[in-house]
Amino acid sequence: TIACRIDNSAYQEVMTQPGCVGVRTYFALNAQSELTIVAVGVDDNGDDMTNGVLLNRAYGCPAECATNSPLIV
Repeated sequence: TIACRIDNSAYQEVMTQPGCVGVRTYFALNAQSELTIVAVGVDDNGDDMTNGVLLNRAYGCPAECATNSPLIV
């Protein structure tokens, strides 16, 4: 995996939590042992909101790659 795409609706689930001021992403392995990301809300103290919504619905690239992105080398 070289990149991950997150749907806006899933991203908004994290961002619209009360007290959420940002998102932090962590690298992780999915059930198929492929690299993915997990996103968690961050509060104004900079702490992970682990009791809130954890996003693990990212689509990996390859499979969900941009067809002409200059970021893919």
